[in-house]
Amino acid sequence: MSKISGLNMVSQTTDFRLYDKKVVAAFRHITERNRLFRGIMDWLGFRKVYVRFHANARNDGAAGYSFAKLWQLAINSITAFSLWPLRLAGYLGIFITTVSGLLLAWMLGSYFFSDNGAYTPLAIVVVTNTFLIGIVLMAIGLVALYIGTIHTEVINRPLYVVRERLNFEEKAGRQ
Repeated sequence: MSKISGLNMVSQTTDFRLYDKKVVAAFRHITERNRLFRGIMDWLGFRKVYVRFHANARNDGAAGYSFAKLWQLAINSITAFSLWPLRLAGYLGIFITTVSGLLLAWMLGSYFFSDNGAYTPLAIVVVTNTFLIGIVLMAIGLVALYIGTIHTEVINRPLYVVRERLNFEEKAGRQ
């Protein structure tokens, strides 16, 4: 998650945490409806201290999260903090268009300027179709980047979080 989101998320940590009032106040300003708690807390950027402990195996009962719930959590985590899946479609389109375009140029050159006829017209049509699919994927990737920008604006996270104010007098109670 750290690699695709740009957040410094430490793996093998739990959601059992102790928070300062400042952190809770900053969390309350987050207006997202579908909140990934761990991601938002890491995104806020406050200082953290980790306490190592060993969790014993579960003796009774079963885990409440099924594979389907874990899968949904993974999808929500990726879509809430990363535009990587959106960029992937565009990059895949660029790759497919480049490779199939070069292959199509080679095939057409060979077909029209060579006597051996190594490539059939059907093969040329298939590579042309792949080239067009690459162009469509590039267009989808471009639209996805716009959607990603809209998503970033709609979740309405604050631009920054003030950790601490120095030399600041509270003027709310004074007239």
